[in-house]
Amino acid sequence: MFLHSAKELKQRQLRCGKINSLIKNLEFESTPVCNICSSHDLSVISDKDRYGNPIRTAICNECGLIFLLDRLTNKSYDVFYKEAIYRRLIYQYKYHGKAISSESRLNKQTQYAAGLLMSIDGLIDIKEGMTLLDIGGSEGGVSMAFNKKYAMNATVVDPSLGEIKVTEAAGLRSINSNFETWETDQKYDLILLCRTVEHLYDLKFVLNKIRSLLKPGGVFFMDFLDFNCECRRYGPPQNVSRIDHCFWLTSPTALKILPFLGYRIRARLYTLDQAHMGLLLESGDSKPIREYSQIEESIIYYQTLNDEWVMNNRPKTPFKTWEYKLKKKIRNYIRIYSN
Repeated sequence: MFLHSAKELKQRQLRCGKINSLIKNLEFESTPVCNICSSHDLSVISDKDRYGNPIRTAICNECGLIFLLDRLTNKSYDVFYKEAIYRRLIYQYKYHGKAISSESRLNKQTQYAAGLLMSIDGLIDIKEGMTLLDIGGSEGGVSMAFNKKYAMNATVVDPSLGEIKVTEAAGLRSINSNFETWETDQKYDLILLCRTVEHLYDLKFVLNKIRSLLKPGGVFFMDFLDFNCECRRYGPPQNVSRIDHCFWLTSPTALKILPFLGYRIRARLYTLDQAHMGLLLESGDSKPIREYSQIEESIIYYQTLNDEWVMNNRPKTPFKTWEYKLKKKIRNYIRIYSN
């Protein structure tokens, strides 16, 4: 039922052991208040992350935001990304420690950009010379694709020095910084937040900042990895939560939180791959967060997934193994023909 077994998950966590030791030496903090609605009414849904780090994940019982209750400080996350601890952790978990080249990441970004350009075609009016801001743009593959198709004036902001150098070499304006601390007076026609929202340190601050950087009539695109979709694939929350993902959205919570922060949803894009949902947004009037009646259903859902995870990964009894069945057939065969 799940893409990983308990045995495989344990092997992945063991491979991450040395990197987790480095992470333990960084400074941590607790965040017992919802970043969006400032509620203290929380439910703890996990006491560790998929890498095996002992950090808790919670869900806000008011707005439904899922977030790390224990996480690195902003300064430590800066070290986490700039010193490539994040990349090394991913490589150990997913690729047995084999590093993925900058060229491979750039190719994946280009493929993603092709799908995104197809999805938004005709939904927004993009003209030559418009300004583009790509937040967390890595090597700049997405910005390069937009620049190639629309001749946009692109700016890429990313905390990884090695990755932003690739963007700079491609001739795009490149800023090596966390978006939270980067300051600018410029306004933009199109702002992209592609596969980045989970990595933000202050979700509400960033979304408010993005809205302030939009030109009148400007469009903001963001996508997010639906937490519940990931749980359906990999099991209960402790198999999905990650130290590098401070926040998680689900489709229902995103459609409540974003209008609360003053965004109007122009289009929903379900055409993106890997459980990502895309949203085209523009500035609008702030709306109250509607009652989120599905919180209890989500908690029950996570409990059910945990039960299914345990049942699917319980040790097999000797009476169910193929060795036992083969021996039984041989014994029956000998008994029949010996008579």
